Amino acid sequence: MSFPDFVWSCGEEASDPLVLHDGAVVRVDELAMSGHLAQQDGDLAAVAGLGVRVWRYGMPWRLVERSPGVYDWSLWDRALAACEHHGLEPVVDLCHFGLPDHYEGFCRVEWVEGFVRYVEAFLARYRAPRWFTPVNEPYFTPRPPRCSASGTTGGARCATSPTRSATSCSRTSRPTRASARIATAGG
Repeated sequence: MSFPDFVWSCGEEASDPLVLHDGAVVRVDELAMSGHLAQQDGDLAAVAGLGVRVWRYGMPWRLVERSPGVYDWSLWDRALAACEHHGLEPVVDLCHFGLPDHYEGFCRVEWVEGFVRYVEAFLARYRAPRWFTPVNEPYFTPRPPRCSASGTTGGARCATSPTRSATSCSRTSRPTRASARIATAGG
């Protein structure tokens, strides 16, 4: 199946950024607030019941990689199995406004190499997904205050230009099979 000519923009909100709220840094975990993970099967049955066939879907990267290079795929296993069970073709959302806690923020380029490793590990484990949103809204994801609560990280000022910020999403010292598969998925 090739990507349809027309698709309603449908998906689950899975962002989990750290934000500054009333002077404190707090995590805004949309999946926890909605209760989606507890009612995943029912939610996806309802979505499929509406006639939706293509579903943008992601699990928070921080819940998959709680320590550097160690992946717990149980959320993705459940999510992809539920999509298959309900006839939903996922557009896999790998990074949606949130990083694992061992990264200081989007302003620090260390997350990029970590993300490449995560994507490669994902693609090695899951062969079926064909469509991807590698980084959700790359012009907005790395912008302050998402870089850090204070707008600086390690003394370096966060980039304020959406174009400059977004370029960090593609910085890597080597091409990867993962990026090649993402670039050619569905084609």
